[in-house]
Amino acid sequence: MSQQTNVITGQRALDERTAWYMGHLFTFLITGEESDGQFALIETTIQQGLEPPPHIHERENELFYILAGEIRFVIGDAVVTGTPGMAVLMPRGVSHGFQLQTPEAHALSSARRRGWSATSRSSASPPAP
Repeated sequence: MSQQTNVITGQRALDERTAWYMGHLFTFLITGEESDGQFALIETTIQQGLEPPPHIHERENELFYILAGEIRFVIGDAVVTGTPGMAVLMPRGVSHGFQLQTPEAHALSSARRRGWSATSRSSASPPAP
């Protein structure tokens, strides 16, 4: 008897998978739908001054891997400055937010979410040609 396994393959940064959302350029490399709700992997370019306010994710952890720039994270009572090559974990149920210390930052973000990617894409605008 054989067991069927889902195979998840990454996608190239294609225009149809890239959109502006809340001032950030998101490329959905793997969506929650593609991973059966296990995680989403998003390449993100963030602009200084457009960071989200502190917030809490009740259902999922969130992870940032910094590719370029510098980001100051506030996670509960902890303050962490993320620089290229660093991974920063924001646990579910803990208030967190971040502020860019450089005009722009580039990161990979991952969270266990389903539906968020589709919701974000439906309210996003395509990148400029």
